Amino acid sequence: DSMASKRFLLGRKILIGLGVLVLLGLQSAAAGAARDSDWKLARQGNRLGNRFELYQREVAGSGYDRYRVETVVEEPIERVIQAIQIRSVDDQYLDDGLTRNVVHRDDGGDSLTYFTMQLPFIKDRDVALRTKRGFDEEIRIYRDEWWTANEEAPPLRKGYVRMAKSEGFWEVTPAGENRTHVVYESHADPGGRVPSWIANPMLGDQAIDQIVTLHRILDDNRADVASPPPPSASSGF
Repeated sequence: DSMASKRFLLGRKILIGLGVLVLLGLQSAAAGAARDSDWKLARQGNRLGNRFELYQREVAGSGYDRYRVETVVEEPIERVIQAIQIRSVDDQYLDDGLTRNVVHRDDGGDSLTYFTMQLPFIKDRDVALRTKRGFDEEIRIYRDEWWTANEEAPPLRKGYVRMAKSEGFWEVTPAGENRTHVVYESHADPGGRVPSWIANPMLGDQAIDQIVTLHRILDDNRADVASPPPPSASSGF
């Protein structure tokens, strides 16, 4: 009923930003890693016309699982890279309740960013993230990686809990003419006392949402025929 739907939507917002992304093809060996014994296929399907496979695995010493989404986008790699870059700077594509303040960004696109998350039912969260981006021209792999940098965060605000961890990456490689294989992988520990049985399904949904947002950005910017070159010609990865 409508009340149950409202409860579900509110509950989902509790952790919708905790994967911070935020956030896809890999080389064949790397793509195979998502299907090894450590990863379990949690879900596969189609959300709003976006086909995906969601993988899940336990993380030693953590009650929160790591998630990986794989998909193939019917777009050339340059446009997919452009969409991921737009995602990192355009606040209209942020998850609900998430705000960011870029503390530093260098010419290559690497950055230090401070995020805050407004959440219902539990205390709000904050986290500082370092991001590194690079494109390997020779093997045609783009990687956008982030990790926790709370030692560089401003003092904790009253009423907030600092996230213990947020890390992950986007990787993209060509998958044929005008097709791109995309991988989004993330692991987050929200800090405080958020039961894993509540957090894990929501963090899985949050990972899938990144693919939906990626397609939304591609659709919104379809008029941009020419795509800018990836930042940083040497990968650094």
